[in-house]
Amino acid sequence: ALKSVWIGFISAIFVTLSMLLTLGIKPIDSSLSADAGYFLENHDALVRIFTPAPAILTASLIAYLTSQYTDIIVFQCIKKLTREKWLWLRANVSSILSALIDNTIFSVCAWVIFSSHPVSTHTLFHTYILGGLIFRIFAAIAFSPLLYFSHHLKSTKEDS
Repeated sequence: ALKSVWIGFISAIFVTLSMLLTLGIKPIDSSLSADAGYFLENHDALVRIFTPAPAILTASLIAYLTSQYTDIIVFQCIKKLTREKWLWLRANVSSILSALIDNTIFSVCAWVIFSSHPVSTHTLFHTYILGGLIFRIFAAIAFSPLLYFSHHLKSTKEDS
């Protein structure tokens, strides 16, 4: 599980750095090509999208590492406490807790600490933290049947 966390972490850094390097290459001069206006317009749009990327990436990676490590630790603790039973409980509790940590850390870093125009506490909590958390709780619960199905497939494969 930890290897997957680090693969995701390094991949996010790689993609962001690739985009920033790509944006450093200016499109061709508009006087040299009829299509240059199109490329310049797209380049400018991508610059607007990816300019805040380092701050968003930093907030995202801090939240990602913290929440994923929490998820793994909580899952393992509950697994030990339940003697490897109640898969749905350990999966949902660890996922919901890590989602709360992820949403909170990311939102505070991205929309308050690293932002040039910080949002209000009310907006931060209700829109970013609570709004995202509600969606992620539903997703974690909805994922439970798939988790049991994959666990069943794994058990069947190991038995044969």
